[in-house]
Amino acid sequence: MFIERRKLLYDDVRNLCIRANLYTAGTSSDYERLLKSVQNNQENHTSLEDLKKYAQNILEHSDNTNWDLREIIEALASMTYTFVEEFELKITR
Repeated sequence: MFIERRKLLYDDVRNLCIRANLYTAGTSSDYERLLKSVQNNQENHTSLEDLKKYAQNILEHSDNTNWDLREIIEALASMTYTFVEEFELKITR
């Protein structure tokens, strides 16, 4: 059986925020917490819910942005690394 996984790297989130002038209303501590949250999740699958959570955080801490939530989610999703893993399904009775 195969499953699709994706990962988002905190450097990519940081670069997006810098490039798009996002996270302009957050404190350094807020920004660090966001990036640590992304970094701590790098060992796991980045779900759509994770992307939404990150995007909401970015939007809440951004002044004067023309971005909406969907656009930030899409930008984050486009930066993820997607790969396929094979695993054996074990059924216990």
